[in-house]
Amino acid sequence: MSEGLHSLSAQNDREAAEICLTSPSSRDKLPCAKSTLTLEVQILMFQQKTLSGVLLLIAAASMLLLAGCSFSRSEDAEATPTPIPTSIVPEKPTYPVRRGKVIETLDFTGRVSPVVEEQLVFETPGLVGEVNVKSDEWVNTGDILAELEVSDLKDQLAQAQAALDSVLSQQAQRVADAEAALHGTELNLAITQARDPSPQITIADVALTRAQTALENAQATGQNIPEAELDLKVAQAKYDEAFQARQVFSYTVQLQEQEVDLARMRLQRLDTALDVEEMRLAVERLNAQLADARLIAPFDGQVLAVAIRKGQEVDAFDPAVILIDPGELEIRAELSDSELELLTEDMPVTAAPPGKPGEQMQGHISSLPYPYGSGDQTIAATRVMLDSTAMEDQFDLGDRLEILVVLVNKDDVLWLPVQALRNFEGRKFVVVQDGATQIRKDVKTGIEGEGRVEITEGLTEGEVIIGQ
Repeated sequence: MSEGLHSLSAQNDREAAEICLTSPSSRDKLPCAKSTLTLEVQILMFQQKTLSGVLLLIAAASMLLLAGCSFSRSEDAEATPTPIPTSIVPEKPTYPVRRGKVIETLDFTGRVSPVVEEQLVFETPGLVGEVNVKSDEWVNTGDILAELEVSDLKDQLAQAQAALDSVLSQQAQRVADAEAALHGTELNLAITQARDPSPQITIADVALTRAQTALENAQATGQNIPEAELDLKVAQAKYDEAFQARQVFSYTVQLQEQEVDLARMRLQRLDTALDVEEMRLAVERLNAQLADARLIAPFDGQVLAVAIRKGQEVDAFDPAVILIDPGELEIRAELSDSELELLTEDMPVTAAPPGKPGEQMQGHISSLPYPYGSGDQTIAATRVMLDSTAMEDQFDLGDRLEILVVLVNKDDVLWLPVQALRNFEGRKFVVVQDGATQIRKDVKTGIEGEGRVEITEGLTEGEVIIGQ
């Protein structure tokens, strides 16, 4: 109550002081000064009272705190301690050694991919001049998908091709003339060979022999000797004439054969003219450079991705366009070396969509990457084909499938659950329950799969193993 009154009085005095200080009348200055002095005294007294109250409150709180602590110590001294309950030791599981089947498997995830997929690259660096396709676009064999900026190269090729065409046109006329000349010489040779005088020599030789016989007969009888001698001379002259004709024929044939050889050589020189061949090689070289600066579709297919744009600088053999044939699909998976060592090509597999084990499909490993199989060195992926399912009818590119491969399947072998085995610094052992006794036994294991481990040595069927 008194604090409230003091507060109210202080507030009234402040208001009065403010009125006095702002009053323009000189007559009011003295009362205002007194009022101001009174106000300051009251404020000081109020502050002292407030400080005293705060100190009293702090002292009271301290006394209560000390009393509480003393009371708590008294209660603790008299309290009965709570007993700690005995912990329950959980019973360890036991596993009997059983005989049955152990299957070692390898499972991995693959994605639906096209069987035919080719990554197209520029074989020369440069600035991309044109990109003629977009992703998902269909193209035909031979289509130009993109090309570098090759305006100068095209001009050089056009000039070289025009010069080659002109020379080839002239060359064609010269070749035609040479072929005609060769044909003429061959005909002349054939005509000459058809006039072979060998038969006339044979006829003249027979006539000469008869004339000689007739002369011998005439001399023996003594009749018609002059006539026989004349016939012999005529026959000898005809024989000599035929023999000379045969020599002339032989020389003529040789000359015409030489003419044929010369005509053939002229034609061959035209076909292998150095200037024409050099021009042809220049055109081929420019065409090869242009081909290196172009991406041409090697087969009918669909553009999967385009990694370039017009005006972009590219390096040689950087990926530019990926072309696929979506008509035939397969499954591809990236596996580690340790996994690849377990697989072989043509190994059967089971495939299923993720989370749908009931939709299993049978297939096989079609290829493994080099050096584990016959796969292409440019594609480091394991490829899987389904046996009787047209994948393109059921799946889309990029769909995931879970692949399961049975590596080893053993039946009628001893096995234990994985959790029954213990391992210490590479030593595998188990704890066998033998009545009230526990015995440690070293074991040797075989394959492992589906939570089972094959026991090859150290245990017999029916023994009870204490788990961990």
